[in-house]
Amino acid sequence: MKKLLFTFLMILATQPLFSQINPAGSYNHSGTYVWLANSGTKFYVMDVTANQAVIYNLDQSLWKTINLSVPADHYLYDIRYPAEGLFTTGSEVALCYIYYKYDEVNQYYTYTTKIVTETGSQLLTIPGAQYVYIFDLGEPGVKMIAYVYDYSVWPYTIETKIYDLPGDYVPVAEHQPPGQPFAQAFPNPATDFAIVPYKLPEGISSAILKLHDQTGRLIMELPVNARANHLQINTAQLPSGIYLYSIEAEGYNAPARKLVVK
Repeated sequence: MKKLLFTFLMILATQPLFSQINPAGSYNHSGTYVWLANSGTKFYVMDVTANQAVIYNLDQSLWKTINLSVPADHYLYDIRYPAEGLFTTGSEVALCYIYYKYDEVNQYYTYTTKIVTETGSQLLTIPGAQYVYIFDLGEPGVKMIAYVYDYSVWPYTIETKIYDLPGDYVPVAEHQPPGQPFAQAFPNPATDFAIVPYKLPEGISSAILKLHDQTGRLIMELPVNARANHLQINTAQLPSGIYLYSIEAEGYNAPARKLVVK
């Protein structure tokens, strides 16, 4: 019996030990982390039923609830960039949110983007804007790009609007894993274009972004400059399908990422 017990203990001792993956929280709506300049890291969710942005502390206690004005027959689509000192120079929280309406007769969507403070003050309304993205360009300042679509016509039209923001943009995490100098392209899937945010490794001033199709055929090459932080891939003329893009430089080759074109 002692021999069997000793054998069993030896088997246990030689088994690999693994750390457990433990549940850390659960929310009833889609959410993500955000870093606020004065209040630190928070977790916010989009309550599409109540039309609210609900912000929690990291211990899951409620921090703030921001009511969002959404017209009747419209639906909350997205919440972007809750921030302190970005859309205003004050310390109150302001955010961007997007809502839409579907025309069942003519079968098209209409989007609207608004920027509001936590007290409900409206800072900006952009009719037709479905996507907004913020870029810190350094000396030129913080810019917001809004893509405005008109789906009531075919082919639909798109307009790009650029706004100067008064504050500072501090993303929750800009660090890329080793060998990955760029973030995921957006929008993805893409129709007319896709934007690739990137940050070249230290010591590399220029590179090439290469786009290949699924067969490995090179489709296009675009110059990448360390002084910028993103570039645009025009996809309007590309056939629908899956593509791979990567950034290459002398002595450097980053792993490829996937881009879907439809």
